[in-house]
Amino acid sequence: MFFRRLIAPSLFAFFLTILFATQLPAENPAELAPNGSFETGNADSTWPADWGQVKSGGSWEKEGGNHFIRLKSPEPGQMVMMYQELKLPPGTEALRLSWKQRVSNLKKGKNSWFDARIMLEFVDDQHQKLKPAPKPAATGKDTDGWQERQVEFLVPPGAYWLQFMPTLFQVETGTFDLDEISLQSIDPAPIRQEMEKRNQERQAKLAADEDKRRAKAQKILDENDSLIPNGSFQAKKGDLPLYWGKMSGAVRWENEADNTFLRIESPEAGKLAMLYRTYDIPKGTKALELSWKQRI
Repeated sequence: MFFRRLIAPSLFAFFLTILFATQLPAENPAELAPNGSFETGNADSTWPADWGQVKSGGSWEKEGGNHFIRLKSPEPGQMVMMYQELKLPPGTEALRLSWKQRVSNLKKGKNSWFDARIMLEFVDDQHQKLKPAPKPAATGKDTDGWQERQVEFLVPPGAYWLQFMPTLFQVETGTFDLDEISLQSIDPAPIRQEMEKRNQERQAKLAADEDKRRAKAQKILDENDSLIPNGSFQAKKGDLPLYWGKMSGAVRWENEADNTFLRIESPEAGKLAMLYRTYDIPKGTKALELSWKQRI
């Protein structure tokens, strides 16, 4: 009896501990980007601790007591990139990447994607790339001071590292400031649900577009007795055959005795000369007959 009286309160307290422990909110997710505020310097205080140096165009800046990384294009067309590998805990299925950025004096390079961007890649423990990779977080114009950005994405099976690569991608000019980098593991379910929703919407739109194209093809067939309107090239819009447009180079229009026809001529040995067209097919079509006249 004495033993039961001694142990019973202990057991009761033990069960209460378990009960309350299961009801306590989960701790904040572990931070996977060390020193993401860039406030802690390395041993000689020349660069943020735990971050790799930038080969060219990078600096560790300070404004009003706040440290941040700056990428600045030293000359037009030069790639400026910070490369960092962030290790992922086993079983990570989804990630949230957040950061602060400031972009100024940005002038894109010759291609539309030559801008300020954060590129992301997954690799396994042997540094083999894994797909799919997250879409780059691109910025094509100056920001109004600092702005906060965030992206969420799924992690492919076997991913061991996330390659984090803020970049001025061959811009003409530009400055790309970065601060408050944060990477955390998150629940993948909402992302998968959103992806499924978008996929269903996309499939519905594709189906609707296909129905419209097939209906239009049926109308063309009914009006022209052919899916290829003006196949004789005789109906004109100005000086050109209706529905066909201008041709040039190896493919061009010719006329003999008021008969317009298409000529494809080899410009040189081994070089391809081709006319390319696509035609929608009415719904329910089981077979097609293609006929034409040719002269070689």
